Amino acid sequence: MGVLTAQSRSVGLDIGTTGIRAVELKYNAKKAEYELVRALSVDFELGEPGRNTARTSEKATKSLKSLWRKGRFSTRKVTFAAHPTAVFSRQSELPWMPPEDFAAALPYQVQDLLPVDIATLVVDYQILEDGAESGKNKILLIASDSQAITAESQLVRKAHLTPVAADSSALALIRTTCKGSMRTAQPVTAIVDIGVSQITIVVHDNGTPTLIRTLSNLGINSALESLVRELDLDWQQAWELVWGSGLESEVPNIAPIAESSIFATVSPASPALDPRTDSVNAILGTWASALVREVRDSVDYYRSGNQVAPVEKLCSRVDPLSSLDSKTAWRPRFPFRLNYLLRSQVWHIHQKFERQISPMDALQSQLD
Repeated sequence: MGVLTAQSRSVGLDIGTTGIRAVELKYNAKKAEYELVRALSVDFELGEPGRNTARTSEKATKSLKSLWRKGRFSTRKVTFAAHPTAVFSRQSELPWMPPEDFAAALPYQVQDLLPVDIATLVVDYQILEDGAESGKNKILLIASDSQAITAESQLVRKAHLTPVAADSSALALIRTTCKGSMRTAQPVTAIVDIGVSQITIVVHDNGTPTLIRTLSNLGINSALESLVRELDLDWQQAWELVWGSGLESEVPNIAPIAESSIFATVSPASPALDPRTDSVNAILGTWASALVREVRDSVDYYRSGNQVAPVEKLCSRVDPLSSLDSKTAWRPRFPFRLNYLLRSQVWHIHQKFERQISPMDALQSQLD
């Protein structure tokens, strides 16, 4: 999150549904690599899923001030993650032109490809395939809502911070897995970010984004809403059940989804589950099955059109649901793991500064 140059520092800021997270990076010239020096998150008061207006409220301003006071970041200049609903991405093929002409003509060429008026957007692109010979450039188009970006920038300024850039959280995920370096060839990687309001699936080839997909109906909110509706719980109770479960307990025999049967059947030797636990597991199991299916379908879609550079690795930014890995019976034909992105670096910070910042504190919140 944020663009770094030699001997510079950058603070990335992510304002999510349930809290705010910030990390500070610096460039080590001797090692020619980036180092994570600070990381902290603060939580908002829990509200009903889909009704949290903290991103634009005074609570967010207070939380930002608290974050900077506790985190002791060295600068107030920040790069903030644009809200996913304010960012559009789409692959497209457009007539080839020299780079300077292509950039100038882009707004006119893509105005029919976007769901809103081009005049309200800021557009940019990444060339995926140069079409000097074929006459067609294959690009990944990125467009952001200028009003939404301005509103979020104003929120940051209210906390006496200085926004220097708005970033796509999907691109920040790519830089995280690449550790900020493109010096060596890296395998084609799919990243899955499970958030409260949505999930984001990103595929990149050595740092170049080739697929970005956002699903707003499969975030953890959907599991919360099912628990509230079917078990007559309040939001706090549902929240505690989701985080407390972590899909650790055995899951009863659920009708599997054909594409991905991800849970083991309770064996006869397993202890009996009380009705409440049985219901919770069934609800979370249905949600997790749908999530895994969408991840697999997205990866398969990419692989079907990219035989030359198929996905070689799958990783995810998940925390309380980390046992989803062991519950996943389907296995893609490439390395697969669910991990804590940046967890080891944050733990190193905890030891170095002897501060009350654990990996969970810094990166556990499932933010949008």
